[in-house]
Amino acid sequence: CSSDLAGESNGGFMTMRMICTDAGMFAAIGVLIGGMPEAIGVNCRPAKPLPFLMIHGSADRTVPYGGGVVSVGAPITVWPTERTVAFFRQLNGCAEPSQLSVAPGQHSYKIEIERSIKCSGGPVVFYRVVGSGHARWPDLNVGQLMLDFFRDKAR
Repeated sequence: CSSDLAGESNGGFMTMRMICTDAGMFAAIGVLIGGMPEAIGVNCRPAKPLPFLMIHGSADRTVPYGGGVVSVGAPITVWPTERTVAFFRQLNGCAEPSQLSVAPGQHSYKIEIERSIKCSGGPVVFYRVVGSGHARWPDLNVGQLMLDFFRDKAR
C-alpha cells in the first residue's frame, strides 16, 4: 500500500506538520512552493526517513525562499529552503553530495535540479526555479513530476 502526501503553499505547511507528527502513514512526500514552518521544524523528529521532492522559486516572497515571515495569512516564520532540503538529506542519510543539473528544454525560468539519490532512507530531489516567485510554471508539468517521483514509493 502506498500513501504519498503532497501539498502546495499552505498545503506544504500541512505536509510538513503531518510528517513531523506521523511519518509512518506515508511512503513519500512532495512540497510545492511551501516550506518548513519554524514552529513545527524546531521539534520535528519524523519516525522514519521519507523520500522527499520539493519545488520552489528562488524569488518567492510569499513563502520566502531565504526563510522568514510568510507574507499572507497568519504570521508564520519558515526555514530557508536550503535548510529544509538539508533537513531531509540528513533524515534520509544522504552522505554523498547532491547531483546538480539543469532541466533540459525551453522553460520560462532556469530550473536547477539537486538530486540526492544514494540515500539510505530514500531520495531527496529539489527543483529550484531560479528567479520565480510564488506561482506555478506553465512549462513545468509539476503533476507529472510528482507522479513520476511517487510511482515506485511504498511504505
